[in-house]
Amino acid sequence: MGSQTYTNIKMGQLQEKYKSYRLPQKYMAEGVYPYFREITSKQGTEVEMGGHKVLMFGSNAYTGLTGDQRIIDAAKAALDKYGSGCAGSRFLNGTLDLHVQLEKELAEYIGKDETLCFSTGFFVNSGVLAVVVGRGDYIICDDRDHASIVDGRRLSFATQLHYKHNDMEDLERVLKNLPHEAVKLIVVDGVFSMEGDLANLPKIVELKHKYNCSIMVDEAHGLGVFGKQGRGVCDHFGLTDEIDLIMGTFSKSMETYESVLRCASRRNNRIDEHAIFESLGCCIESLVNVVNIERNNRTLCLANFKTLLLEAAQCIIGHLPKFLNALWLLLDDMKSLKCSSCGSRSI
Repeated sequence: MGSQTYTNIKMGQLQEKYKSYRLPQKYMAEGVYPYFREITSKQGTEVEMGGHKVLMFGSNAYTGLTGDQRIIDAAKAALDKYGSGCAGSRFLNGTLDLHVQLEKELAEYIGKDETLCFSTGFFVNSGVLAVVVGRGDYIICDDRDHASIVDGRRLSFATQLHYKHNDMEDLERVLKNLPHEAVKLIVVDGVFSMEGDLANLPKIVELKHKYNCSIMVDEAHGLGVFGKQGRGVCDHFGLTDEIDLIMGTFSKSMETYESVLRCASRRNNRIDEHAIFESLGCCIESLVNVVNIERNNRTLCLANFKTLLLEAAQCIIGHLPKFLNALWLLLDDMKSLKCSSCGSRSI
């Protein structure tokens, strides 16, 4: 009877709204659907999918350290000592001595007074931006900032402003209209993940002093690649001391899963007490040591990229027809899309 009752329940509003959305199935039928594909091997320039090896072009493992035995051994040792979890939030009963040790070593590595570890980069941006600024304050973002920054600023009660991508004249236009004594936080990606270009940090720092601002830099794609021993884009420009807040993630060049916020001075108690966070800290201390040992990180990145290119040259021609077919399908679908702001068609 219970099963019969469930069968007779009318489809809910959400199900009704999306029941006709079948675009993923269209691409699956063509064999070009790119999402949620199962990987059955370690990450590298090649991975196993569907029982055979394929080239991996979408990886963020820039240094190729995912399978480094030193890191794997450190992770195993941490599991043996601490178990598989913290059994609570960092705020209450989840802070391990390993977290504290890691945060001290990261602060020394980056060149900041203190650091605070979160479980993901998304949590850093959404947790920190929601609490460091509030009513009467301003967040100013590049309009190509990562989605996690966008979500974080939405959680804040601060006034949200943005400027054209890497357009310093437009940034100055925004800043000159704001109260000089108000809290103004400029939030920018060090390396923009979709465009691949660097933030103009020298000019942003110049504007910081001219208009009495603070700066937060997202180093998700810069940490481990740019700067001395992979210290990031801020270090690359020699401006680490000028940046008030720096976030970085270990899920890319550092080849594991956790993120960090670095503070320019004594750690903000408001961040400690109000940002909701939980940390995984297990093998990252070993990662920092590995990065320090592998002094020329660009050599690691370039070697990894060179291997990928050599492998790509051997098979890309064979996959070209399928790629062109997928592109044709995408362009065909884009004909029906309209801009939400002006109503014009994409193509």
